[in-house]
Amino acid sequence: MPPKKDPNAPKRPLTAFMSYSMKRRPELRELNPDWAFGEFGKALGAEWALMSDIAKAPYVQAAERDQGRYRMEMSTYIPPPDYGQYDAPASRKKSKDPNAPKKNMSAYMFFSNKRRPELKAQNPDWGFGQFGKNIGAEWGQMNDMDKAPYTHMAAQDTNRYQMQMASYVPPPMDYGPGPTKKAKKDPNAPKRPVSAFMFFSQARRPQLREQNPDWGFGQFGKTLGAEWGLMNDIARSPYAAQAAADQQRYRAEMAQYMPGGNF
Repeated sequence: MPPKKDPNAPKRPLTAFMSYSMKRRPELRELNPDWAFGEFGKALGAEWALMSDIAKAPYVQAAERDQGRYRMEMSTYIPPPDYGQYDAPASRKKSKDPNAPKKNMSAYMFFSNKRRPELKAQNPDWGFGQFGKNIGAEWGQMNDMDKAPYTHMAAQDTNRYQMQMASYVPPPMDYGPGPTKKAKKDPNAPKRPVSAFMFFSQARRPQLREQNPDWGFGQFGKTLGAEWGLMNDIARSPYAAQAAADQQRYRAEMAQYMPGGNF
C-alpha cells in the first residue's frame, strides 16, 4: 500500500517548462480543439526547445520564485506522525546521528536567513507564506553580482561540509530502534579516490599546523575551506589534476577488483 500523502504538505515547486506549459496549453487547445493529449505535449516540448534564453527568462524566474517558496515552507514543515508511513507493518525510522556534519546551505538559504528578519520587522502582520513568496520573488530578480556574496558563502559552506564528511565516521550502531549489523570492509578493496580539495588539504594542513600549533581541529577545517573557496581555477588546477589521476587509478583497480568471499 502506498504511503499516505499529507494534504497540508507544501506544494511541490513548478519547473520553468511547467510554468510555460500552464500558460501555453490553453492557447493551443483553443487553436486545435481536435488534438489528443499527447499532441499538446509534443508541441509544447518542441516550442520550448526552440525558445531562446531571453524568451524562457520569465518562466525561469517564476520557477526560481516557486522554488524559494517551496524551500521556505519545507524548512518549517512538520508532517503528522501517521503520514508517509505504510499501514502494516510500520517501518522503523532511522534517527539522525547528532555528531554527523551539518548539511551545507544553499546561496538562497543564506540570503533568506538575512532577509527574513528584515521583512519581519517591516511587516509584523504578514503570514508565513507571504515571507516565502516575497523572498523568492526578490531572489528571482537579483542578478549574479547581487547573488555573489551568498554564492560565495554557499561555496565555503559546501567546502566545510565536504571536508567534515571526508573525516566523518558514522557510528557502527544504526541510529533508530534496535541495532543493525555493520557490513565488513574488504581490506583488499581499492582505496577510494581523493578529491581535489583533500589533496589541497593534505598539502596545506601541515603548513597551517606549523604556523598555528595551538589551533583546534575545527579551526584548521574552517581555514582550509575558506582558502579553497577563494582560490580560482588556475590555483586549484594542480590539485584537480591529482584528483583526476587518482580517479583513473581507482577505476582501473576497480575494473580488476574481485571482492573477497566474506566481505
